[in-house]
Amino acid sequence: MEAAPRGGALELSPKVAAAEQVVKEVTQEEPEGGIGKVQGALYRRGFLDLARETVRQLLRRGGVEPREVKRGRRNRPAKVGRFERANPNDLWQTS
Repeated sequence: MEAAPRGGALELSPKVAAAEQVVKEVTQEEPEGGIGKVQGALYRRGFLDLARETVRQLLRRGGVEPREVKRGRRNRPAKVGRFERANPNDLWQTS
């Protein structure tokens, strides 16, 4: 997050302060929205280069704790093609 120290408190840049207002609007409309949804709304409103971490910090600053994302299994076995098998004679077809 872009900030400059001034008098002991952090002051947000005008761009991030404007983005914070948009984040408040989006979280009021959809309180269950995650970082991706908020970042998408910011993108559509012209905040093209805000980092994901900046959006996360703005959400936390507004009192919304980003939820944990459960990821699926990453090492899934390869799917077998339509008529492919690993070894010869694993699949027979008659007509």
